[in-house]
Amino acid sequence: VATNLGNAIVCYQAALRVYTERDFPQDWATTENSLGVAWQRLPTGARAENLRQAMACYLAALRVWTEEEFPQSWATTQNNLGTAWHDLPAGDFADNLGRAVDCYKAALRVRTEENFPQDWAMTQNNLGSAWAQLPNGDRVANLHHAIDCYEAALRARTEQVFPQDWAITQTNLGNAWALLRSGDRAVNVRHAIDCFEAAIRVHTERDSPQDWAVTLNNLGN
Repeated sequence: VATNLGNAIVCYQAALRVYTERDFPQDWATTENSLGVAWQRLPTGARAENLRQAMACYLAALRVWTEEEFPQSWATTQNNLGTAWHDLPAGDFADNLGRAVDCYKAALRVRTEENFPQDWAMTQNNLGSAWAQLPNGDRVANLHHAIDCYEAALRARTEQVFPQDWAITQTNLGNAWALLRSGDRAVNVRHAIDCFEAAIRVHTERDSPQDWAVTLNNLGN
């Protein structure tokens, strides 16, 4: 995978010698976004530097892919940029997550439940994860925001149609309920248990052993 992604990066960088922002703006933006995805997925090298490279590519693409002229491409790139901020291991963690929240919220202006339900659900799940981890501000309010996002995502991510995505979001939702310290603690934990038990219907020991083990550990807690 690392070799393949390294080769992809070389190809995209070569293409950008011809696909310039001035002469071929749309092709340039497409290639910048693809280059950003490759940097973001690259498993080798310094993770922070790879993500910084990805962010630079996404921000470049957004100079052409504006919300007004290319709303879907703009929203996809905002989602990608949010994920890069979310995963960035360097800098101020709270600031990084705050930037991720802003990017996901921006993407949701285009990725609506009515028009793009699966993209909407993906970004809702991503936004929930950022809220759940955000260390500053009102911790209880942040977790409630996360719970709202995960529950929204589950309206589109159903067990029947998107079982893997559904199980991931159920696990995330369970974690948020387990962390919530406001309200009735026993009720919160019961909600978490229900989510984890739901997730292991899909994350089985045979098909998804690592996810199964993580979820069972959470359920045990």
